[in-house]
Amino acid sequence: MKYLKNKKYNLNYHLKAFSKLIDFTHHSISNIVISFIDLYKNVKKNNEKIFKNRNFLPKEIDILAKEFKNITDKYNLNIFTCCKKDELLR
Repeated sequence: MKYLKNKKYNLNYHLKAFSKLIDFTHHSISNIVISFIDLYKNVKKNNEKIFKNRNFLPKEIDILAKEFKNITDKYNLNIFTCCKKDELLR
């Protein structure tokens, strides 16, 4: 798996955007599902063109997941991952 990032869409950008999204929607939702990109053939091709293969490091993925959980915990929301990364949220 690889994860998309570039100079604009870095770790801090994703954390701020997620926080704003949750702040805006928390009254209307009780669950949120996050997902990380699997590099299928076409996704990989687009990743190389657009993001120049700048990938989040495993440590950054852990930070994102933990911070997303901290954000949702503030609003008493449930957070889940799509498929195989639920261990990130523990």
